[in-house]
Amino acid sequence: MNGVELLTLAIHEDERGCLVALEEQGGLPFAPRRIFYITVPDSSSIRAGHAGTSEELIITITGAVKVELDNGIQQSTLRLADSNKALWVRPGVWLRIKEFAPGTVLLVVASLLYAETRHYNEPQPRLIQG
Repeated sequence: MNGVELLTLAIHEDERGCLVALEEQGGLPFAPRRIFYITVPDSSSIRAGHAGTSEELIITITGAVKVELDNGIQQSTLRLADSNKALWVRPGVWLRIKEFAPGTVLLVVASLLYAETRHYNEPQPRLIQG
């Protein structure tokens, strides 16, 4: 789908466990300006429901979620459940995050600060690149 890509993050694993590093020069497709995480009180919670002007990587640290995407031409739904996968959402793509498994924690890395980001209630195809 134009404007969305599922990236596989490099896992460094040994007898001590796993480490996944998010580095600007080694795996992040953009320079991060804001990092936040999302938890919800119950599985019926819905997050996002907008398109924005910021690029975002969405990663499930624990748990799983359903993500609905719309780039103005195509719609897609996927389930994020692997902590070594990152959903790269470009500016202009509308998304809704729902059906949270119990205990889910989402890490979001954004290319813009919140104050710099505009939000839209529908897809913005003119913003979508890639």
